[in-house]
Amino acid sequence: MKPDDDKEPRVWVTAIKLVIGAIILIGGTGLALWYVDQMQEKEKPGLGSGVGPRDWGIAGDNPLKNRR
Repeated sequence: MKPDDDKEPRVWVTAIKLVIGAIILIGGTGLALWYVDQMQEKEKPGLGSGVGPRDWGIAGDNPLKNRR
């Protein structure tokens, strides 16, 4: 009789499954991040209206108050 080696998958099959799983996980995450980035670019204020990035948000605010 043969030993019970047939019930256990070979090491290279397990390694290929792990590599394929990692590629799917990393690729899916990259695709999701790319998609979110594309959607956010469409929603940015000021595109096409002539308003620059310094004209909106807190990016242009001075952290120190004027003493006038």
